[in-house]
Amino acid sequence: MGVLADELENLGYDAGAASPHERRFEQPSNWKLVLDANLESYHFQFAHRATIAHLFHDNVVQQASYGRHQRIVLPKRSLAEATDDEVGWPQLGRHSNIIYFFFPGTFLLWEGDHANVFNITPHTAASCTTASWMIVPAMNEARAAAHWERNWKIFWDAIDEDFALAASMQAGLSSGANVALNFGTNEFACELFERAVEELIGGP
Repeated sequence: MGVLADELENLGYDAGAASPHERRFEQPSNWKLVLDANLESYHFQFAHRATIAHLFHDNVVQQASYGRHQRIVLPKRSLAEATDDEVGWPQLGRHSNIIYFFFPGTFLLWEGDHANVFNITPHTAASCTTASWMIVPAMNEARAAAHWERNWKIFWDAIDEDFALAASMQAGLSSGANVALNFGTNEFACELFERAVEELIGGP
């Protein structure tokens, strides 16, 4: 994981971390459709308009590559209101979504006092399996169970919208109407992921 290993270690998610929530299910779409949806943010205003879209700037993202892995920072509107004495890593976690994508199929969303993780495993060309956990550092475990339950619900209310769109896209692809799809300029992180997959499997 290169330099990301030190960064993650500094977040405090060691062997003493707790996992108060877990979820597993089958997803009726190709695994890459789910991952693509979490590597760009311009879909927020449409896909998440009833949940989290109002919290974020429209289509603003900072991305960095670490080999095949990526770190993506999605600043919230509240970041502009942070005072000068709030500058620092904990404050960035409070005012942003910081996503670590570990190639080929694991996302870790760090949200300051906890992280939500999900892993996507291919099953068939049109389906995949999902496993997801909330991870809470030992130093934060004393917070009320209702706090973690609320954050877990907010996370999955939004992510379920992404999974539903991926299932809809899979149905459209299955019609055979599209022979190929092109990535747009805003989907550069998706293209990096897809190219890495193609390189490993020897595709065109």
